[in-house]
This record gives sequence, structure tokens and C-alpha cells, in this order.
Amino acid sequence: MRKILKKFLPVSLVLALLCPPALAADTPVLWMDGGNRTGNVRLTLERLGDQEVNSVQLELTLPGSYPNADFTLSGGISGQFSQCRTEQLSGQTRITLYIDSMKTLNHGGKASLGTLTLGNGCKAPSSAQLTILNRGLETSGISTIPVRSTSDSSSGSSSSGSSSSGNSSSGETDKPTDPVVLPFTDVQEDMWYYSAVQYVYAQGLMAGTTTSTFSPDMSTSRGMIVTILHRLSGSPAGGSSNFTDVATDMYYADAVAWAAANGVVSGYGDGRFGPNDPITREQAAVILRGYARLNGKSVSAQADLSSFTDAGQISPFALEAMRWAHAEGLINGTSPSTLTPGGTATRAQAAVLLRGFCENIIFDH
Repeated sequence: MRKILKKFLPVSLVLALLCPPALAADTPVLWMDGGNRTGNVRLTLERLGDQEVNSVQLELTLPGSYPNADFTLSGGISGQFSQCRTEQLSGQTRITLYIDSMKTLNHGGKASLGTLTLGNGCKAPSSAQLTILNRGLETSGISTIPVRSTSDSSSGSSSSGSSSSGNSSSGETDKPTDPVVLPFTDVQEDMWYYSAVQYVYAQGLMAGTTTSTFSPDMSTSRGMIVTILHRLSGSPAGGSSNFTDVATDMYYADAVAWAAANGVVSGYGDGRFGPNDPITREQAAVILRGYARLNGKSVSAQADLSSFTDAGQISPFALEAMRWAHAEGLINGTSPSTLTPGGTATRAQAAVLLRGFCENIIFDH
């Protein structure tokens, strides 16, 4: 089988250039997780939609020299084959990965490709070249896709001696340097949440509900928030959770399992997580505080909430988290005298909250 795949893969990728575009999806995002300590970088494609992904060609150009670069496939899928080709350029290394699988690599919009071993730390590029084929050799053509990385890869020095400063706590991502052009017809530039949606979209944290809509007024669920934080951490493996209402084939299953295993969430206490329940303001505060603690951030700040007439409505489990979130400027009053701890958050509000959380807590503290 490996010999058949080895002969078939280069031919299939050449044929991709001759086939008319047939697959439609949002622009994928490549996550590069790890790199500056050991030179081992985990590669994950996200925002794949529901397209079938059987063959992948991925081209990365990294600053520095990596003549011994190698690639190891992720386990768990039989009938896979891969090749890794390197080309030394002037002060750079072009790495081309070929991956072929008898079964689709896309699971819930995400494909865990494997680990790129470089031998030295690396600085992630801003983009990569991607070609995807399904089993019928249909392709969307060659695409330039954005690359997102955890700080573990972006803050390390390359083998050429260059370096990029940054916080090295795990789970952090690079800040986008240039505003992206949003494809959403329902997010206008004069809206109060426009720049926040730009931020989370550029980071690959939130995508559209369709290719052209963001649905800013739609409620944000508990499963959505945990999935976003899982992406912020580079989508690490999470195993399986014990929650009775989290099916293993749902898009949020890996994220919930990871969050529960790391103390970010604990569920309702009766065996349920409530992934489809709208998230409340106090629940969001608890989850964000748990994620901040996981990433080594100080969560000791405590604000005085006595000026809010509904402070007594805050659930006991959320009181410290709400005091922390208010002290950090993440959750403010819905009026001069109310916090509305049980109020739910729209997708627009979630984008604003997440941008403030990333910029003021994860990156700057």
C-alpha cells in the first residue's frame, strides 16, 4: 500500500493543477504549535468546513537553515503516507510536505497533520501554500493560507540567529499585525464590534456561520467558547470527557475534553456540561479565569462589586471570577448599577470579550 501511495501522491498533486476548482470552504488556517525549545512543531489545519480531505501538499518557507527537517504523521488513521522535501534558499528553507490518506483527514473542520522536526527553534511564517484533494482528485486549487502559531514557536530564535521577542507561556498566539478584510456582509465597519471581529477572525479563533455571514447577534454557546480557547492553545489533544451530554462526534468534543482535563471547565456538577446552552456572563468569567490560570497568569485581582445592585445575584461559584473579570476590565456593567451576571453573550459580545482577554491578559501580563 505504501508503495502505491508513494507513486500515486505526486501524480495526484500534479493532476490537481489541471482539475477545475470543485471544493468550496472558508480559507483554512495552519496552526504551528511548539518549536523554539526542541524544534518540534505540531501542524494542524483548521477552518476546513465539511470538505473531504484525502491528499495535502503544504509548502512552508522558514527563515534559517533546516537541512535535516523531517515529518512524522499523526497517529490514529491507517493507510497514510507522507514525504518531506527541503530546499535551501538564500537564508531560508523551503519545506514541502506531501500527505495522503485512504480516509479523510478532516474531522470536524480540523486536520491534525503531524509533527515537523527541525532540530532548531523556528519563527513561523505569516502564510503557507496549500493544495487539498479529495479521493476523487477534485481540488480547490493552490491557496495561500494564513499561519497562526503559539508563542512557543513565534518567540524562539531561528537557526540563522534571528529572534523574535514574546511571552513564552504555552497557549498564546501571535497578534495579527495588519487588519484583515472581513468577508461578512453583516459586519459593517461602523459597528462597535467591527475591529474585535477582525481580531478573532485573523487569529483563527472565530469563523463565520456561513462564508458570508458572522451572525453577530446570535447567542454564544458554552461549547463555542471552549472551542475558541482550545484553538487559542493550538488545538492540543484532549482525549475524551466524562460528560454525558458531549458526544464524541460533535465539533466541540475535543475542546471540552481538553478544558475539563486542564481545569478550565467542570460542568454543572450533575454529569452534564451543557455545550449548547447559551453562555452567561458569569460562566464566561469563570472559564476565562481558568484559562488564564492554566497559562500562568495572575488571577488574584479582585474588584469591589458592591456598587452594583444585582451583585447578590452572582452565583457563589462565580463570585471570585466576576470580581477578577471586572478588575481586569473584561466584564463591565450593563448599566451604571447592574452587572447582569446571568445575561447571555452574543457572538459580537464574545468577540469583544475575547479580544480584550487576549490583548490585556494573555499577551501583556
